[in-house]
Amino acid sequence: MSETPLLRTAAGLLVRDGRVLLGLRAGWKPAWPNHWDAIGGRLEPGETPDQALRREIREEVGVEVETIALLCEVTNPASANGPLSTSSIYAVLGWTGGEPANVCDEHSEIAWFTPAEIAGLDHLAGHSYPALAQQAVALANVRPGR
Repeated sequence: MSETPLLRTAAGLLVRDGRVLLGLRAGWKPAWPNHWDAIGGRLEPGETPDQALRREIREEVGVEVETIALLCEVTNPASANGPLSTSSIYAVLGWTGGEPANVCDEHSEIAWFTPAEIAGLDHLAGHSYPALAQQAVALANVRPGR
């Protein structure tokens, strides 16, 4: 019997003015279709989680990540929504390149939410996102130069 390889992903919660950016996963996505999720995706061979995070954010919302803080590592068991995976979740506290925009087909829309609004979303890909959003916003509020 062969073991299914562990899927590694990296995702970011971009933070601005007490709000966090989430993307509504496209309906065609095999994992978590039509669910709100952090911006990110799979690591490519040889990539570190922070390298994958920077690439995925550039590809999905068109900005260059400058400042990040690792919030947690989450292991998700295999389910109907996807394989066994480990995700590195980051707060993205600074970026360049303008306003994040939905520049690919990974998400049907993107939107900014307060942590309380995230807690009220019906279709959320990660049950820990409300607490992580709150943590990311708190980090942004204590960032030097703010």
